[in-house]
Parts: sequence; C-alpha cells; structure tokens
Amino acid sequence: MLLAAVAVRWLAQPRDRAAPARVARLALRRPVRAVVVAPHPDDEVLGAGGLVARLVRRRQPVDVVFLTSGDGYLEAAGLAAETCPQDAWALRELAVVRQGEARTAATRLGLDPAHLHFLGFPDGDLPALWSTHWRQPLVSPRTGAAAPYTPGVVDPGATYTGRALVGLLAAVLATLQPTLVLVPDPRDTHDDHEHAAFFALRAIGSLPAPPRVLTYLVHDDCWPPTAEETRRLPPPSAERLADTRWLELRLTPAERAAKVAALDAHRTQLAAMPELLYRFLRPNELFGEVEPDALAALVPRPGTAPPPRRGAPCS
Repeated sequence: MLLAAVAVRWLAQPRDRAAPARVARLALRRPVRAVVVAPHPDDEVLGAGGLVARLVRRRQPVDVVFLTSGDGYLEAAGLAAETCPQDAWALRELAVVRQGEARTAATRLGLDPAHLHFLGFPDGDLPALWSTHWRQPLVSPRTGAAAPYTPGVVDPGATYTGRALVGLLAAVLATLQPTLVLVPDPRDTHDDHEHAAFFALRAIGSLPAPPRVLTYLVHDDCWPPTAEETRRLPPPSAERLADTRWLELRLTPAERAAKVAALDAHRTQLAAMPELLYRFLRPNELFGEVEPDALAALVPRPGTAPPPRRGAPCS
C-alpha cells in the first residue's frame, strides 16, 4: 500500500538536524481564521497540510480555496503532450476526479470538505488570465470550457477573465474574513503558482482589514532537497529568495501521519510526479513572510506579464 510505503520511507530518513538559525518558529496567534489559496488540488497538502491539521485540531477555522481544479495536467489524465489537444472530456473528467481527491485529503486532515471552495478556472491559463485575458474572456485550449463546469464550483456563471477571478476570490475572502492567508510564493518557478500569488495578493489588497500573509513554495530550480540530503525541510537560499523571513512549523507525529494520508489521496498526482511530492513529507513545514511593500512590488500590473525570472545559481 502506498501509504505504508511512504511511512516506512519517512521513518527511515536521516536523524534530525538543528534547523538553520535564520528559521524562526511559526507563532499562531489566537484566534486564527485561516485560508489556504491553492493553484491546484494537492498544493494545499504540499504547502500547508500539517498546518491545516493543527488548526483543525485546535478548533480554529480554516478554509481552502482552489483557483483551478487541475484540468490542464495532460500526463495526469493519461494524455501524451505531443498529441494533445485530443480529448477535452478526459481533462474535464480529471478535474472532477481531482476535486474528489481534494475532498478525501481534507477529510484525512480532519477538515470538513464543506470548507473547500473550488473556483474552477482553467489550469495552465492563469498567466494568460493575468496578462492577455484580464478583461477579454478566454476559452480553455485544453477543455474547451469558457466557464467553470464541475459540480460544486463557487460560481458556475463566472467568465474566464483575470478580473473575474480576482473578484470571485475577493468575494470568498470577504465572506470568510481570514486573519491569516497562505498563498503561493510569487517567486515560485511554476507559472500557475506564480500567477496564483498575483491573483491572491490583489484580492487580499481589496479587503478592508488586511490579514497576515504567509507564502509557501513548491517549485524551484534548486529546492526542495531530497530527504536523503536533509531530514528537515531547509529554507531556500537567501540569494534566490531575498527579503524573506522563514518560519517553521514542526509537526507532531499525528500531524505528519495526517499529511501522509492526505497526500496519498492525490493519486493522480502521485502517479505523475511522485519524486517531487515525496520531498514535502518532512517533520516540518516552511512558510515565508515578506514585508507587505516588498511583496506588493513582486506583483506586476494586470494586463502585463511579469519580468523574466533571474534566479541565483544553485549553490
């Protein structure tokens, strides 16, 4: 069984090492009302599954907002990239499956699936929605959809524009009134994650009472290292992600087990990229905190593309 294999592999990791001095403990001020913004189903577990489990155990409100349902991942749908687009219905079915996986994962973290909010915007097209389709409606080149189509989406009448996505996300956040929002790091090297951060930060900026914002990183050319290299998840180098204060959440055995079980629910993703996903099964989770002005400076103007990435070389 996959879950048992992961647990054995985790327990066999190298012995704990002291966390780097520049990593502080994450202090959760009470009361916390948290929202995790995820580009795709599975990112909520990778970036913050342990934190979600802890907040649920402490009876602190937590919700997850998915910008897409992951309907653009050809390999996860069993489609060969060189011959696509070839089956829009297979990708639409993948979105339904991935939403179901997210509900199972939430249950395994102790979270009622009623606290999941699927916006249903097109996977792989968040950059286009931010730049060329801020106002001009987009038809997904993968699914052929022009609006959210899966059961249970927040607004099935929404149009695929960047402006509509910001407005819908802002409305959800205004209803939830979070004190803490976790968003993808805007320097993530995955285009959807980068632009999910742009959308989230713009929506957060419209709230009357700005919440605390923490970032989580999933994709980077040099990070994360394998569990064989370091048992604990270390922060990325300061040269690559500057102006960031890294905060660590050390997971209890129960939280670690819940995260393993939750990730196990995302079967379509484990089948497609297990090596990367397993790297996030560590005894800790890391979150970045950036000064609001510096964070805002990372967000380009809607209708424009971000500048080319210029990451420092891997050390």
